Amino acid sequence: MKQINLDGVIGWDVMAADFRAALNEANGDDIDLTISSPGGSVYEGLAIYNAIRDYRRAGGKITARVIGLAASMATYIPLAADSVTIEDNAVWMIHNPWSIAMGDQNDMRKEAEILDGIAGLLLKAYTTKTGKDREELSAMMDAETWLYGEEIKEAGFADLIEPAGDGAESKDDAVAMARTEIESMKHIFKSEPERQQLDRAAALIKAEKPAVSRAQIPADKAEDTEVPMDRELLRKEHSAVYEAVFNDGIQAGVEQERARQKALDEQLEADPGNPKLAEVIAKAKADGKALADVQTQIIVAVRDGKLSGENPPDLQTAEGLEALTEEDIQAAKLAGMTLDEYRKYSKEA
Repeated sequence: MKQINLDGVIGWDVMAADFRAALNEANGDDIDLTISSPGGSVYEGLAIYNAIRDYRRAGGKITARVIGLAASMATYIPLAADSVTIEDNAVWMIHNPWSIAMGDQNDMRKEAEILDGIAGLLLKAYTTKTGKDREELSAMMDAETWLYGEEIKEAGFADLIEPAGDGAESKDDAVAMARTEIESMKHIFKSEPERQQLDRAAALIKAEKPAVSRAQIPADKAEDTEVPMDRELLRKEHSAVYEAVFNDGIQAGVEQERARQKALDEQLEADPGNPKLAEVIAKAKADGKALADVQTQIIVAVRDGKLSGENPPDLQTAEGLEALTEEDIQAAKLAGMTLDEYRKYSKEA
């Protein structure tokens, strides 16, 4: 049996092309698909669902196992498998699909129609799996429903339940951790770089001038009058440029978010046994804050954690060492600060 892991944000950590390549490598063998995801891109999720469906149609067997969390689009994907197994402390969350859109009222209506269509696809899969009626499941999606452990199986989303080795011991704890993951994911898709890139592209094509619409230009002067280029006009009149810059902006946002979370993760790895530090890092991730934004909180968390151990040699000989305790020096190192910077921030804390 082949093992495939779907771990992380769909459309960021997990891409449909990579998933399909993994299925191709399995070459028809039975697959154990492990899922732990807060959801993500609807379109990447649909492509993954279809890839699982196609693999089964070709004679392959796929067993989906949910560990930890399956939320949003990650609850749709396992339903394409032959069976679904969940751990007894897993969290399952269903809600209405959401997106980020821009444009006029017609664009917004079109986006709403697309979301309605996606919700319909989810409902069809949910009703087929659970046997519940469409109205009941639609109400659950409207309410953003959180299920835990045995509740997932009782609702009909899972076929089997198995004991987990570790993890949250209560629904409240499990849901709280899941919400943190989901909020962190939302920050990825709400990032602004793509919009900034579009504004820059508009400015490059035609310099910004006082706003004027084509309707305000006399017909006999229309050809000689320059209309200022803005994001919406760029989209309508230079769609290829708009699309290219939009995609570049999304990629820039993804890379920026990866760097932000990596810096926070590395900070936590420096003191993995400190629960206060873990709390600070988790909140920073959820709030979209960078490492520099929470340095004061990190210092407080490190000091409250009562770190012990020998001081690094380079800090033992640093100027002004006599004014700091061993815990202060360790805290400065973990926060990535010089001793002078640490003194400043510790006073503020």
